[in-house]
Amino acid sequence: VWARRGVDLGCGCGLSGAAFRSCVSHLTGVDLSHDMLDKARERGCHDELVVGDMETALLRCRQRSCEGGDGGTTGGSDHEAKEEKIDDIGDSSSSSSPLDTFDLVVACDVFVYVGDLDAVFRSVRDALEPGRGVFAFSAEFLEDDKDEDGDGDNGGGGVEWKEQEEGDDD
Repeated sequence: VWARRGVDLGCGCGLSGAAFRSCVSHLTGVDLSHDMLDKARERGCHDELVVGDMETALLRCRQRSCEGGDGGTTGGSDHEAKEEKIDDIGDSSSSSSPLDTFDLVVACDVFVYVGDLDAVFRSVRDALEPGRGVFAFSAEFLEDDKDEDGDGDNGGGGVEWKEQEEGDDD
C-alpha cells in the first residue's frame, strides 16, 4: 500500500477498484448509477461508495474527510462499503474548513461519457496531494467518432496530437 486515500471516479461495477485496491488504504468509489454501485458493492473493493457526479463527489469527500467522516476503514473485501448520495452541496469557495487530498485518483473507461473535461480535470488537480498525488485514467473513442468522411478529423475538436520525442521542447 503506497497511497493513504484514493478515489475511483465512475467506478461502475468495481473493476478498476479491484485493480487498484492493493495500492490504497481507503478507496472511495463514485458513480451516478445506484445499480452500478450495487455491483461494485458486491465486488467488495471499495471502503465507501458515493452516488453523484465526479466534481461534486470529489469536493464532498474531501470536506467530509477533514470533518473525520470517512473513518479510515481499510481493507476492501472484509467489510460492507457504506453508500452516500451526494446532492448539491453549494459553492466550494464558501467553505472555510480545510480540504483533505487524495494520493490517488483513478478514472477508467469513464471520460468517454463526459462532455467537457475541463471542470473534472480542475477538480482532480485540486483534490490531489501536492507534489505526490497520482491521476491515472484511460481514454477511448466511441465508435461514432470514427473518421467517416476521410478528412483525418474524427470529431476531436480540431486538436492535433503528436508524439513528443525526448529532448523536444515543443
